[in-house]
Amino acid sequence: MNWRRSWPIMAAFLLGALLGLWQGSRGQVGMVDLDRIMAESPRALAADRELAAKYEALSQRLEEELALLADDEREARESELFGEYLQLKMDLEGLLAKDIDAAIDEVKRRRGIRVVVYRDAVKIGGVDITDEVIRRLD
Repeated sequence: MNWRRSWPIMAAFLLGALLGLWQGSRGQVGMVDLDRIMAESPRALAADRELAAKYEALSQRLEEELALLADDEREARESELFGEYLQLKMDLEGLLAKDIDAAIDEVKRRRGIRVVVYRDAVKIGGVDITDEVIRRLD
């Protein structure tokens, strides 16, 4: 076989194989920045505002009730109201996490991405899908 004739064919084949590998691997790993989602998503910001308002209302209610309670009842009431706040916080965070996961899954499916990781875990590479997740979430 003459190398001079086959060199362009081999080069074209290798170039085609490399392009095929590059195209095939493109978009395989997505990444999301949860800090940005929490800071920029209107849905996440609304949940945060709701939680802050509930905390303020519970604090005000506790302040009003403490004046009327005996010393031994105050600690129990504080604990009860704090438990109410924590339950609301867990409920809101659980709903938000479920919505974020659904948005990530939708973007992942639409873009043909196989794996999505958190941005903190990625040193180099990956496709940042955070903006799409924020848009899908809201």
